[in-house]
Amino acid sequence: MNEQVASRRTERRGHASQTQERAEDASSRRRRRVARWISRGVLLAVTVILGLISEKFLFDTTAQAASRGIMFSSAIGTTIARVGLGAFPLACAIVIVVCLLSVERIRLGLWFVIVLFGTVLGVRVLGAAADGSIAASIPLIMPEVVFLVATATAIALSSRAERTT
Repeated sequence: MNEQVASRRTERRGHASQTQERAEDASSRRRRRVARWISRGVLLAVTVILGLISEKFLFDTTAQAASRGIMFSSAIGTTIARVGLGAFPLACAIVIVVCLLSVERIRLGLWFVIVLFGTVLGVRVLGAAADGSIAASIPLIMPEVVFLVATATAIALSSRAERTT
């Protein structure tokens, strides 16, 4: 009789353990899913911003540059600006879209954004300090910092979600 009681208790513990494991699995899956969607949201936002920047400089190069105090003295200068200010952001947006299309590449896309915006921010701050244009650069620095923080947060969330599995 005591063996039967002990056996039932063991079964109940095993069932409770399985139920707890299933709940933890569901919680882990939920965390991974949420982290993935946050990551996708960050990548999508960056893609949109880069696309908008690209569109401005690809199709209205001279006017967009002039609104920022940049003037061209030759047609080749306009072409160089179109490539540098329009094509490069477009290429970066395309890389991010490719990363967005595959779950396996989402983290790679996030790291690409960290490298991209980290480099841009570093060059902007150093250039603004050298040129004495820090105050005028603040409206550009703030969104870059926001994107860096959002992307770093997405990486941290996805890393944490992966560790708990």
